[in-house]
Amino acid sequence: MGRRCYLIVVTALSGVLGGCYAYRGGAIQHIDPSTFAVPRMERVVVSTVKVESNTGGDTDLAGMTTRQVEAALRVAGADVKSSGAVADPDATLTVSVQSKGSVAAQILSGAISGFTFTILPAYAGVDVSLDADAVTRDGSRRHYHYADTCSLWIELFLLPVANSPDRVIEDLIADMSRSLARDLQRDGVLPQPGTAALAPVHLTDDLRIDRS
Repeated sequence: MGRRCYLIVVTALSGVLGGCYAYRGGAIQHIDPSTFAVPRMERVVVSTVKVESNTGGDTDLAGMTTRQVEAALRVAGADVKSSGAVADPDATLTVSVQSKGSVAAQILSGAISGFTFTILPAYAGVDVSLDADAVTRDGSRRHYHYADTCSLWIELFLLPVANSPDRVIEDLIADMSRSLARDLQRDGVLPQPGTAALAPVHLTDDLRIDRS
């Protein structure tokens, strides 16, 4: 009983005392949505998102992926529909996101850090990949792949620069989604900027489109 109480105290104090700092690997660059924005929705796209993760935690990977993929597609001129909502879409898109890390290494690193009250840092590395398969109305098929890493450190001395790991991962998935949307435009699956009828487009902070 005494050992269990000690572990509970160590875990609780580690969460309070330690600062979390997460950062991206840099393979996927930030993309400004305005660089591929199309004035009006010209193509109907049915989008399906699948996720696979062994990293645990409370991250809503499916929710953030769906949100970012649909936002990027809409900016790029797609009228996004759910599966079964449209009989004959211009394109069908299946997006798969994987988030993989070494669970054993994370547990060991976290245990060592916890027993030192985060004076010694804990490290977790996550490999994030996004794969997409697009099928157009004429039956043409295209595959897209994007991959990067996300690293997380937990340490007492990181409190002044602590950030949100979930936000870093979602920002990474957002840029993967924008890369996908831009590549779909390049391949003609979505309309390219400048080819649509001109109309004012304003992007809000969460990538919703205001066409007023």
